[in-house]
Amino acid sequence: MEVPHGRDLNRLLGIFETAVSVQEFAERVILELRAGCFYKVQRKDESFQYGAYGITLCDDVVERFQLTERRHWYVGVQLSRNRAGRTCLLVSIHEPDRDMRCRDGKTVPGGEE
Repeated sequence: MEVPHGRDLNRLLGIFETAVSVQEFAERVILELRAGCFYKVQRKDESFQYGAYGITLCDDVVERFQLTERRHWYVGVQLSRNRAGRTCLLVSIHEPDRDMRCRDGKTVPGGEE
């Protein structure tokens, strides 16, 4: 897995100390995803769509990363092809901007709490 980059990396580096911590956190979040976390398919245009998920972190992840004030996260997931033509998984992780009612019926709160 590659370390996030761009806007997501900047957001996460404001929370975590190093890119290594960001990568470890991203891996843990991905492992927490379940079908019930699915929120909706998001489309930027006809050629770019991705799955949006909302997740409330389990206690051990919250404790490991000292995130008592940041339990709720948005995760965007897209399968894509890299320049070499290999399939890769693109993941966007950040705090949710709005409430998300997920497939399991739970609401992941977003924005100001």
